[in-house]
Amino acid sequence: MGKTSNNNKNKGAKSPKTTKAKPKVTNPKTRKIYEEKKKLKEIFETIPENKRKLCDELINNAAFMSVTLKELQAIINKEGAVYSCVNGNGFEVIQEHPAQKSYNTMIGQYKTVINQLVLLLPDTKETAITKAGENLARLVAGGKPVQVR
Repeated sequence: MGKTSNNNKNKGAKSPKTTKAKPKVTNPKTRKIYEEKKKLKEIFETIPENKRKLCDELINNAAFMSVTLKELQAIINKEGAVYSCVNGNGFEVIQEHPAQKSYNTMIGQYKTVINQLVLLLPDTKETAITKAGENLARLVAGGKPVQVR
């Protein structure tokens, strides 16, 4: 007996249209990260197109860190920044909570990522005028550092 092919079943049938739908997010943390990304993309929407790819990766990292920092804050608020335990010698010692340690490390990284995103924003008129004034003052001073008031 011969095998039947499935290739004949769909002949003449139109393929369904594919539309870019919002990804189905079931994990609560993933959902929060997705929402945070939307907020950050709105804030940084004026970043020029030629810097957009770099910006998107920074936004992904910032969104993850923002959500994780909030989780760590909740743990620290509930359990405290330090905890006591007994060391190998039988002495009670007070140590920094692991969530506090992670928070302290990540908050610095988050600040760095946000600063990088801010630097990608186009200059506002006021910033451009201030920079021009500083450059002019530096030129007049012969390249020496100048304090502009």
